[in-house]
Amino acid sequence: MKLQGKAGPIPQANVIETPFDLSLAIARLDLAGSGFAQPSSGIAGIVALDGSAASNGHSVDIKGKLTADNLKLAKGGSPAKRAVQIDLALSHDLAKQGGTLERSTIHIGAAQASLNGTYRLNEESPVISMKLTGSKMALTELAAILPALDVVLPAGSNIERGTLSVDVTSLGAVDRLLTTGTIAVDDARLNNFDLGSKMKTLQQLSGIQGEPRTTIQTLSASIAASPEGPLSATSAWSLRRSGT
Repeated sequence: MKLQGKAGPIPQANVIETPFDLSLAIARLDLAGSGFAQPSSGIAGIVALDGSAASNGHSVDIKGKLTADNLKLAKGGSPAKRAVQIDLALSHDLAKQGGTLERSTIHIGAAQASLNGTYRLNEESPVISMKLTGSKMALTELAAILPALDVVLPAGSNIERGTLSVDVTSLGAVDRLLTTGTIAVDDARLNNFDLGSKMKTLQQLSGIQGEPRTTIQTLSASIAASPEGPLSATSAWSLRRSGT
């Protein structure tokens, strides 16, 4: 960590209330190894931060750009194949050991999403209330982050096109999160995967010839997930299998 700037005066009663105005650079923070993320949460990765931090003795305002490499966001996940960049602004209350993520724009390649909410660190496990939204994000860009979420495409397949929209909220301790919301996929095409061949009886009855790709015109789902129970979802979808 590198700090540069000015600080003081230093209160005799509580040094943590020292006002300061600093530039802040963190070259390499191991989320799991540092204890910031509990092992039970499945969250891991190497984070770098380039920004500024200013304190009036009671709260700290942090602004900057965060880059996460080898990010993992699920217990069964594997490191993401692409760095995730976040432009953020947050306000941290020193006494309450919590704060507000006022602005956070997440970049995965050209795909962009927004995250905001509140957090508390004075618990056995950090507690958050966060909302993630993103509209028409390119699936080809998001494919690199799928391993971090423990999402595995069928063997040999790849995403050719499509978009994803999300509106989800996560509440609770990071190792016991309850996540609810909606997701929507539009005009997605998965190459080298024929869903129809997995339903051979239907294919034979309908006389439809197999194609080496699957196109999803629309798919929308309401989801609810927590460590205590399986993912639940209600969905509506439209599938097109076509060779064009």
